[in-house]
Amino acid sequence: MTAADPSTQSAHDEGAAGARTARRVLIAALVLLLVSALPVLSDRAALAMDVLAYPHEYGYGEGVVAQQALMILRGEGYSDLTQEPYVVFHYPPVFHLAAGAVAAATGNDIVAGGRLASILASIAAAGILGWLVWAHARQTLAPLTGPRVGPGAGPEAGPGAGLGAGLGARPGAVIGAAEPEARALPPLMALAAAALALAQVPLANSIAVNRVDTVALAAGMAALALATGMLRRPWLMLPTALAIAATLYAKQSYLALPAAAMGGAILLAPRLGWRLTGLTLALG
Repeated sequence: MTAADPSTQSAHDEGAAGARTARRVLIAALVLLLVSALPVLSDRAALAMDVLAYPHEYGYGEGVVAQQALMILRGEGYSDLTQEPYVVFHYPPVFHLAAGAVAAATGNDIVAGGRLASILASIAAAGILGWLVWAHARQTLAPLTGPRVGPGAGPEAGPGAGLGAGLGARPGAVIGAAEPEARALPPLMALAAAALALAQVPLANSIAVNRVDTVALAAGMAALALATGMLRRPWLMLPTALAIAATLYAKQSYLALPAAAMGGAILLAPRLGWRLTGLTLALG
């Protein structure tokens, strides 16, 4: 057996030490980010609970959306504008139906139901973002998280192997024999992504009020997550198309996430992507 070259061994040790340092620096930065986000998230949660119990309109336009939800639930939505009461409906009905469903399930009025629907949708959107970051970090951070082991040790193959690995990822495919701190990277990155999403001003302004944006965002994030999984599991095409349709029927101007889901699928798996686009258009 030939002895290892000392210079090669030294270079390997230096590389391993550098990788460990990079992991620890990244972990420290993520922990600092999470700690700094905690006061903001605490304020957001307290405000959401206060608004949820507030009996009057909170913020511009909330009363209009709640009234429209009531009319849609009574079958009076999108009526003839030449007849009384001359009400214009600004958005498609997904948020209004969600508000009504939550109100019925919790025994609240439509205002509280819509606010709770917004809170749940905001948490869902942030959670899906965190899950996407976690799933793809496991596949793409091999230089920082250690060698591949187990049944997933071979090179990825097929369309969208990296992007589409989320729903089809095998536990231990990337992170298995890595050092303990390496295992902490994907969940820390996921938590940081979710926390930053909830702390952002645009989402914070809609997190507990009757606005259609939160439900549209949650549906759009679901569409993006499903589209990544569809690259490996084509049977997810119908749920993906339904999520895209739900996004646009919650707020018709929320085009970015549906475009990303369909456009990414077309780029990575053209046949699947065009079939997804056609199915989505068929859903109206």
